Amino acid sequence: VGSGVLNTLASLAFYRALEAGLLTIVSPVCSAYPAVTVLVSVYMGERLSVGHVAGIACATVGVVLAATSFGAAGGASAGGKSGGGGTAGGGGELAVSEAEGREARGHLTRGVGLAVAASLMYGVNFVVIGYGITPYLDGFRSVLLLRSVSVAVLLLISVPAGQAIGMAMGSAWGLIAAVGIFDTAAFICSNLGLGTGHVSIVTVLGS
Repeated sequence: VGSGVLNTLASLAFYRALEAGLLTIVSPVCSAYPAVTVLVSVYMGERLSVGHVAGIACATVGVVLAATSFGAAGGASAGGKSGGGGTAGGGGELAVSEAEGREARGHLTRGVGLAVAASLMYGVNFVVIGYGITPYLDGFRSVLLLRSVSVAVLLLISVPAGQAIGMAMGSAWGLIAAVGIFDTAAFICSNLGLGTGHVSIVTVLGS
């Protein structure tokens, strides 16, 4: 039940991040969840090779670069310096230049916060599935139970949140059905792999 709730919350955060941000930024950030799984798995006793360390380092650097947006402040600085002919004018332009310089510093892109939250929850959830569920349930039954919990959680959340669960006929049912089929098939394959006990390797390869 806990895994189903965690998976549902992670999916909600991920889809909300896609809605608020850019796919090319949100998706790589969320896809860094194997690093979380590997770290937690190592803490629980799995051995970490040099290749795993290098992969986690690369994933971390990639997430930082993808999640941070930088603006160029060169033009503003040049403009502030060129207006130094008058004391009042030069001071005003310098203040504007400093303000623009502060705005041009690195800042998180929209949707990245939710993507990071989803990545953390996905990473922990794969550890829960790998060590707490798949040793007792096969891939098919574990996915069936987790999906059932997700449906129940979504129904419970939608009522107090005032979210409608109905959709207009012919809007996007075909795409939703296709995504559901492929996502479920991938989830089953992932859980079958996690059942082998190689949680870190399967999670990294499946990401």
